[in-house]
Amino acid sequence: MSDVGYDTEASSSFVQLDDQAGRRSVQIAIGDDEAHTITLELHGLKAPRPLTGELLREVIAQTGNAVDRVEITAVMDGVYYARIVLDRGHYSIDCRPSDAIALALGSNAPIYIAGPLMHPVTADASADSAPVTASNFGVTVQQLTPDLAAYFGIPSDGGVVVADFGGAAGKAGLHRGDIVIAAGGRAIHTPEDFARASAAAGAPFGLTIRRGAATRTLTIAATATQGR
Repeated sequence: MSDVGYDTEASSSFVQLDDQAGRRSVQIAIGDDEAHTITLELHGLKAPRPLTGELLREVIAQTGNAVDRVEITAVMDGVYYARIVLDRGHYSIDCRPSDAIALALGSNAPIYIAGPLMHPVTADASADSAPVTASNFGVTVQQLTPDLAAYFGIPSDGGVVVADFGGAAGKAGLHRGDIVIAAGGRAIHTPEDFARASAAAGAPFGLTIRRGAATRTLTIAATATQGR
């Protein structure tokens, strides 16, 4: 899995899949809603209510099955085809690639792509599209990308996204998907800002976060684990 983006020329969102060596990739046009869902799964964030991928994952688990893998199998007349393989190969279900990818990400299942669909990565392609993260005081944040900002309805320079946190941050009331706009009394725009602010701050550690339309300040107790 590499990235979700928006093609301004085609006026369409897309998902880009890279091979493990980073030498070949394929871009598949997807709907905006599907792009938001895959973006959340990529960043380990949860929507307020279960989305289609989460619902499907829960149904599969409750019926005693498991996702073995998903396969992007073919493209015909510009339409990509995929299937979900379940229960040690006993079931194979036709589906849209966007649904298959979201399900695979949430299930930690591998994504296989038919060789002829892959294309060599060009020399000017980004060598590293992994999200930029920083951790301290038991909190891991990552860059607020334009796609995530669009989902949360905020400016893309409006802070960083909480991707994970420890027990002390949870007790303070922090949630995955919260947008940190200030930490230790400093404005936060990037994960590097968060790393510097948290390294310089003493405990307890104050965070100003935006959750939906509300802005609040949380204080993480001195027992939080520090370390970058």
